Amino acid sequence: MEISSRFPMDLIDVGGYRLAIACTGSGSPAVILDAGMGDTSEVWRQVQEAVSEFTCVCSYDHAGRGQSDPGPTPRTSQTIATELHALLRHAHIPGPYIFVGHSFGGYNARLYASQYPEEVVGLILVDSASPHLDLVAVLPPERPEENQGIRQVRRVLIQETQEMDNPEGIDPAESAAQVRAITSFGALPL
Repeated sequence: MEISSRFPMDLIDVGGYRLAIACTGSGSPAVILDAGMGDTSEVWRQVQEAVSEFTCVCSYDHAGRGQSDPGPTPRTSQTIATELHALLRHAHIPGPYIFVGHSFGGYNARLYASQYPEEVVGLILVDSASPHLDLVAVLPPERPEENQGIRQVRRVLIQETQEMDNPEGIDPAESAAQVRAITSFGALPL
């Protein structure tokens, strides 16, 4: 049995396609929740309920996920940050914002904060992906006598890298490069 606890979502045109956004609560700064790759705004339901008790909080579906229309490809964090900027502007969600990015959403939140610093007063990264860490590359070279545990970790990491579940069609390498290019967030609370 599926229980629909989704907040009512508005579909907002961001340039020829629509993104779904749900905002609850009132106050400032507005908290913007960005889900990980392949997830929808529904993963934030309990967080959104709690945060809405003291300020405005918005969750949204990336293009092609949940209730949002598919967007242009190729898709990168730059694409998503640009879409999100248009979404917040066209939905009339006033800043300032605190961005919360989970997993891949951490890339998007960092890129948004670096490109629109006058709009962002805080950044929260929840189990965020790291643009600087290639887990396969940090493993020692494979050896015939290596520990079975290391061998198993290596197989899992290589398989995940090759067969990554990527329903959004994201280019993770290009997105990581975009985030690595950020040199500073200045005095932004992180």
